[in-house]
Amino acid sequence: LLDLERCPYLDSSGLNVIVGLVKEVGPLGWVGVIHSSSMVLRLLGLVGLTARDDFRVFQSLDEAGEAAAVVGNRSGAQGPACQGPGRNVGP
Repeated sequence: LLDLERCPYLDSSGLNVIVGLVKEVGPLGWVGVIHSSSMVLRLLGLVGLTARDDFRVFQSLDEAGEAAAVVGNRSGAQGPACQGPGRNVGP
């Protein structure tokens, strides 16, 4: 889950990082963004990310947490549905 609150725009380097992350993580689940500006959302749409099943846009951390909890409940997983160093999302 990427918090883009402090990213009013993305250059090609930032966009490549997000696209690469979606390609790498996508087969395992999904990549999500929160707090993205309208300009960033437009760019993500232009490159086709917003149309992918493995990419999600959320308005808040709570909304993303609910989506992660649903994934965790479907898989029977326990604890946070998405984990990483310093960034846990889930119940």
